[in-house]
Amino acid sequence: ILERLAAASVPLPGASLELMSFLGVVVLLTFSKLARAAEDSKKQLRGSYQAGWQPSATSESVNCSCDDTSSLLLLTSSGLGAYAGDSLAPDWNTMNAFRDLVLQLPDNAWEEDGAAKKGIAQKQDISRIAARNFTEPGLYSGLTVVVLDDPCFLKESFWNELDPDFDRSIGINYQTTRMRTPVDLVRPFFGKGLDDGWCVNYSSKSPGYLGSLGFDSDRIHHVSLFDQLASDAFKDSVLNLSVHGLAPNSSAMSKVEMTRKDAAAMLSLLGAADVMIVNGGDPDFAKFVFMHFASVVLQPAIHKIKAGHTIYLGQSAGAMIAAADIGLTYAQSPNIFKMLLGKDSRGLRLAGNCAIRPHDTGLSSSRYDLASGVYGKLKGLNVARLSNGEGLKCIGTDCRVVGGDGQLGASVFEGRSDPHLERLTDAFQSSS
Repeated sequence: ILERLAAASVPLPGASLELMSFLGVVVLLTFSKLARAAEDSKKQLRGSYQAGWQPSATSESVNCSCDDTSSLLLLTSSGLGAYAGDSLAPDWNTMNAFRDLVLQLPDNAWEEDGAAKKGIAQKQDISRIAARNFTEPGLYSGLTVVVLDDPCFLKESFWNELDPDFDRSIGINYQTTRMRTPVDLVRPFFGKGLDDGWCVNYSSKSPGYLGSLGFDSDRIHHVSLFDQLASDAFKDSVLNLSVHGLAPNSSAMSKVEMTRKDAAAMLSLLGAADVMIVNGGDPDFAKFVFMHFASVVLQPAIHKIKAGHTIYLGQSAGAMIAAADIGLTYAQSPNIFKMLLGKDSRGLRLAGNCAIRPHDTGLSSSRYDLASGVYGKLKGLNVARLSNGEGLKCIGTDCRVVGGDGQLGASVFEGRSDPHLERLTDAFQSSS
């Protein structure tokens, strides 16, 4: 691609520029660079909190062309804050966005007194709530949370006791989540190419997690549909595919049958969820589990989300799979994408035609700026580039950026109709 662009930039033989024309180009480029630098500097001013805090009034509206008028979504880059070393620095605007979604739930979402709890919460001084990192058990107690950890299933740190992230205080592993998959099934793949990184423990009582907000600890359930419902032979086949690229054993692979008791149990648990969270990790594997392997189990919960009876909170890969497309990533092995998904990158489309690119720098120099612009235009998507601490909050058809500076990542392009973007997409579409 670089060679192709470089070749396209070489002037034709005999072409020349007059001095004034050349100076004009220089001036235009200089002003354009200064404008982008100003935008970049804004993106770097994040998380500055102060006494008497009030929610930001400058959140950018994003046109996602959502079909569902009642859905409650928060699609985040890094949960309810941004990570600083081993701890989460809560972003008050993102946390307030989550609180606002909770207040949109129907009264019967709570075990009892839902209307009264919402009424009391709505009368509270938001600056006082923010000052205590949104701890509000009077609002959150009585709600049921299901955290789907399927994106974590292929992570080394989730299984390997010797991995430095295995015992991370705000992370999870197969022991803390009580996986039924025997660790000896995964052990042969240690150090061979499992996914890196670690997954979040939403039950944690550290600031920025649900345990600290006031949710009942016995009502927060970390589960994996693949762990609960796939056979050991199926799991081994997927591990061999992901790590070694070996074609899956078709005789070991099948979709979940609802006649099974364990499938019915998962269906019941998901049906009871007032908040459904999908953890970060591998978006390709998450799509396979949610949209192929266990789709029949997940589908009723998706209907509840679309009806506004369950909140969907996605982090990183969990945000990508909920949106329109999971294509904008290169962190994973391509094996699952090629052999299990057939190179189909479509997501659940809970957020209309918006796709999420998490962990962006937010700057116009981001490695994903050019890719997002071209990819979005070619596929008819609106790519939301979110920095850590930011999220896309949707209440029905109204979607807005929350957290950080409340703006999508700065871009070298002036919108989707920018002729430079059009030139690039035309080049990608043209036949050689």
